[in-house]
Amino acid sequence: MIVADDMGWGDAGCYGGAIETPHIDRLAAEGMRFTDFYVSAPVCQPSRVALLSGRHQLRAGEFVRNVQPRPEQLGWIRASMSRLPGTLQRAGYTTGLIGKWGVASRTPATPLECGYQTFAGYLGGVLDHVAHVDRRGKPDWWVGPERVVEEGYLTHLITGHATRFIEQNADRRFFLCVSHAVPHQPFQLPGDEPVFRLDEGGEWVERDRDPAELRAIHAAMIGQLDDAVGALLEAIEAAGLTQETLVVFLSDNGATAAGSNGPLRAGKDTLWEGGIRSPALFRWPGQIAAGEVADDMASALDLAPSLLELAGVGAFGPKAFDGVSLVRRLIQGHRLPARDLFWEHQVRNGPLQQAMRRGPLKLVMQGDEAELYDLSADPAETRDLAADRPEDVQQLRTAWQAWRDGVGAPVR
Repeated sequence: MIVADDMGWGDAGCYGGAIETPHIDRLAAEGMRFTDFYVSAPVCQPSRVALLSGRHQLRAGEFVRNVQPRPEQLGWIRASMSRLPGTLQRAGYTTGLIGKWGVASRTPATPLECGYQTFAGYLGGVLDHVAHVDRRGKPDWWVGPERVVEEGYLTHLITGHATRFIEQNADRRFFLCVSHAVPHQPFQLPGDEPVFRLDEGGEWVERDRDPAELRAIHAAMIGQLDDAVGALLEAIEAAGLTQETLVVFLSDNGATAAGSNGPLRAGKDTLWEGGIRSPALFRWPGQIAAGEVADDMASALDLAPSLLELAGVGAFGPKAFDGVSLVRRLIQGHRLPARDLFWEHQVRNGPLQQAMRRGPLKLVMQGDEAELYDLSADPAETRDLAADRPEDVQQLRTAWQAWRDGVGAPVR
């Protein structure tokens, strides 16, 4: 499972983007490409909690932004995020996470305490790609339980550790999550100088850049990501595992202004489509038909139950996950059943947003205000239908509140 960081829906060639991404496009050409695939949050931390656990982050309490979880949340996070790698490990799989964790830096919720036998990467949400320090200048690169110093561009380090994991485990079953740092800020390329500096308040910030320069660096970072995908595919092929390996590719949320979300509205840190709709590719030669395009609605919440079903392991009840298995969609081509998807997010320095999607209808709420869109005719969310369809707005509001009560989210 390859997870990009802040890659937009329109950042890859196979989604109509202008950046050349031959290796990512290869995944689409040799597998299935989803057009309506969503993450559960438009920022990394809550999105990754849901992605890696298969459970919506609001089940852990107030989890509507990037924050260090409170002590009372860490138990839920550890238990939930251990189910996928922990279950696979007990079934004989070797498990590894290489790259960004971005979930919690406190024990007991680090990767090695959540079912991963191998970990090389960083625990926080953002890291200088060259100097490997966070915004406050603190080193955050780990191999196993130890903080270490390794020279090199972050994407290259992640790729090296990931390919070695494949080489070392070629004769056994494994689950590997390769969690990349690109194209997330700071905007850096191999050979660049560190960009974080202390401001007058003692905080680490990125130096000012021209928007055009940022877009160019973002595109080049996507190129670095694409090269990394190619290296992983090459390692799988060299190990003779192409026909035996499912490769999944997605992003944790939409792109910033430096990237592209294609025709979709807004981007990271919002619940409009550009913030939560992600590229999603599945390749498994001989099992998933090549060149397939799936336009039914799927979610990152579906990955954990899908992978456990494919592995033939797990004794979880029907409501153990908030997603559904994609196996019949991937292998047999059966369309996914109709369902609703829900979101809640605190925009940085902005309002609390809530949203839900039911079929083609998308409701976005900010306080007492509601917007309604028909995504089948208006994927860019340009025509608000709320005033013309008040009954639909009320039905979706009611369904959203019932869902929120059902997951046990804190009362506001």
